[in-house]
Amino acid sequence: MTGCVVVKGGRVIGEGLHERHGARHAEAAALDDCRENNKGPRGAHLYCNLEPCAAAYPGKLTPPCAAAIVGAGIARVTVATLDPDPHVSGAGIRQLREAGIAVAVGVEAEAALLLNVPFFTAVHYGRPYVHLKIAQSLDGRIAARGGDSRWITDAAARRIVHRMRAEHDAVLVGRGTALHDDPRLTVRDVEAGARPAAPPWRVVLDSRLALPADARLASDEHAARTIVLTTGQAEPARRRELNARGVQVQVVEGASDGRLDIDAVLQALHARGIRSLLVEGGGAVYTSFLRAGRFDRLSVFVAPLLIGDGVAAVGDLGIERIAGAARLQGVATTVVNDQVVVSGYRDLGTLRQAVLPEGEAQPAVARAG
Repeated sequence: MTGCVVVKGGRVIGEGLHERHGARHAEAAALDDCRENNKGPRGAHLYCNLEPCAAAYPGKLTPPCAAAIVGAGIARVTVATLDPDPHVSGAGIRQLREAGIAVAVGVEAEAALLLNVPFFTAVHYGRPYVHLKIAQSLDGRIAARGGDSRWITDAAARRIVHRMRAEHDAVLVGRGTALHDDPRLTVRDVEAGARPAAPPWRVVLDSRLALPADARLASDEHAARTIVLTTGQAEPARRRELNARGVQVQVVEGASDGRLDIDAVLQALHARGIRSLLVEGGGAVYTSFLRAGRFDRLSVFVAPLLIGDGVAAVGDLGIERIAGAARLQGVATTVVNDQVVVSGYRDLGTLRQAVLPEGEAQPAVARAG
């Protein structure tokens, strides 16, 4: 998500944003806005939250922004973060500086990092950004002993989850959740402007391929947006039955415990163009992602319920000492009616280094005044 403003004489004379994949980049849109308003950008100051792209970027769908900025006669540029893509990172900044433009890098870097964590994660790690969402009771249960989980959280909390779905390329559950809850995993109950252009992919981890063909994920109008990841042990007849419904069944590598290998799952989804993933359960799935260390954000919705002997949100993580626990960063706590939502990130430090090299921010800001 990128935005840009052009300022001259203390006034904003142009602004733009990158509306969708393949559309004009924010810088190009802002420069066009200046011209449409009959405001000349020459000598102006351009602000953007992500490094302008350069000609070195392969497969680019829009003209390089760095060259457009130079051609427009912009005098100064302030950039919040570099682009972590190795084909781009630093090239746009270098092109601007070589043209004599004063460039400041790192202003509002933390806010810009949080804005684009999914993008930065997918580019830097070469896998989808993984957001684990857990709805649990005070005693850490996600369902009663018999598997019933409707509803631990209220309608207001569930609306937040639907907005989360709208912000991700795919929503993932395990076989148990698919069988017990028969979910739709669609985006509902959100304002029209928040709805994605296409519904998110619905992903089921099902090592035994037990999802019935009459499940809603396999039989509703979005069946073609359902991906079932399974192992080579799946019955061919069941696979054909699901394929006939439009469901995409894909075999991936299994782990030693008979479950699906999480890295293989993420690589399979990344190969399909999925860059952000919301994981909605159940407990075995949460545990697999947490044990593998393959999560980037964790959001826990805690409801004032006591369930007792129910289904635990998280199983054994193999942690022997508190020092080995994963501590969240950038934690935010929100109250939703009588529930509390705790959300944080696993590791922002590595991404900070990728989008703002050490020593870049202060000297660059000083040079730009």
